[in-house]
Amino acid sequence: MSATALLQEMIELTRAQIDHVIAGDVKALTDGAAEQERLLRELQTAEIDAEPEEIRRLHDELRAETNRLSALLHMESGRVDFLLRLLLGGNDNRDPGYPSGKARGGTFLNRRA
Repeated sequence: MSATALLQEMIELTRAQIDHVIAGDVKALTDGAAEQERLLRELQTAEIDAEPEEIRRLHDELRAETNRLSALLHMESGRVDFLLRLLLGGNDNRDPGYPSGKARGGTFLNRRA
């Protein structure tokens, strides 16, 4: 397969993955990720059949779609995190890894000398 055809297919697949994230179709999203990996392997040995400007344009378009997908996944991850905290009763705004400050030595650092 040619490089331009592979890049076009990757762009279309990324757009489809965006739709799958919006629809909440996890199975189709993971299948799409496996397909992306296959296309990337094919792209390594594909023949270059276009001018560098055309390849660069396709690459930039793919990068823009990938950035949209990444932002959408990040937003969805935050939504899921919020819902899990809501379901589990974690209304505390502090991060779970930090001590409360009332532990031994916590008030010592706040004293004025």
